[in-house]
Amino acid sequence: MLQDSKEIFISYAWAGDSEKFADRLDLAFQEKGITIIRDKRDLEYKGLIKEFMERIGRGKCVIAVISDKYLKSPNCMFELVQVSKNGGFYNRIFPIVLADAQIYDPVQRLKYIKHWEDKIKDLDEAIKQVGAANLQGIREEIDQYTEIRNTIATLINILKNMNTLTPDIHSQSDFEVLFQAIEHQLAQFEATENKQNEGVSIPSVPTNGLVAGKFYRITAKHSRKVFAVSQGSHSNRTSIIQYDWQNGDEQKFRLLRLEGEKEYYFQAKHSGKVIGVSQSSLSNGTSLVQFEWQNLDDQKFSLIALPGNYYKIVSKHSAKVLAVSEGSRDNGASVIQYEWLDTDEQKFKFEEVLL
Repeated sequence: MLQDSKEIFISYAWAGDSEKFADRLDLAFQEKGITIIRDKRDLEYKGLIKEFMERIGRGKCVIAVISDKYLKSPNCMFELVQVSKNGGFYNRIFPIVLADAQIYDPVQRLKYIKHWEDKIKDLDEAIKQVGAANLQGIREEIDQYTEIRNTIATLINILKNMNTLTPDIHSQSDFEVLFQAIEHQLAQFEATENKQNEGVSIPSVPTNGLVAGKFYRITAKHSRKVFAVSQGSHSNRTSIIQYDWQNGDEQKFRLLRLEGEKEYYFQAKHSGKVIGVSQSSLSNGTSLVQFEWQNLDDQKFSLIALPGNYYKIVSKHSAKVLAVSEGSRDNGASVIQYEWLDTDEQKFKFEEVLL
């Protein structure tokens, strides 16, 4: 039986069918002895809304009541994006899709994308009507809309591929299937935490010889070419590509890790900048670039050991892996992030470089 552990959140649109459904779900869980963390109950007077939504995004289990209104709401979509940015989206999200959420029809899905493009356009046009100074908060809004626009297609695609059961099935079973799924997921989290507390090695930490602080060349298994900063540039947003090994400093990366964290970041020797996912995107095919260290999750990567001393390199913010675009063997081919397909262009060897 679940304990009232304050680990289960609910994300939903206020008013209408969405809130009524959330009320029924909330009551059903309370009858099982579980109080879900919910804004109308747990966000106190003068509580900070954005910080509460970010807390939802870090939750171990997040029930998302997906409706048409939800997919068009800045706050709801901010919460959904936060869940994704904190990693483990598939494991931590527990969606229930209401009938008015048109996520299964590609034409309707495109309308949600257009909705956010229109929001960006309208706000951008409004900004042009006033002076550039003293726009505190407004630019953050347009950045938020842009992030939603860049991720909504990927997130909806994940949701539509899940068998979320209908709202009627959930209601008729008194949400028992949902309850059991969350119970199982929390048990998995607890087992992982227990292993960490007992000092058992976690799979994301390599165990066969990589040393933080040393420089490495990162070699793609399929092409035998190495990571490089394009044209040896020192500029932010310069693409990471594959290229024949030439012993250039733009091909040497220092493996670094913050104290207490499992993930690593890769610092280019020539520029001192680090590898990151462009614009913190969650989308397949997004390019890797160099940028100044900002301690962001898109600059942090887990290294999962594979046979033959290869690794898959997993982005913390998206849970996608690094890959050479389209499996190309050409010099100059982009390094991107993509869903794990277990192909050779997603497997990399770290070979120490002696300076």
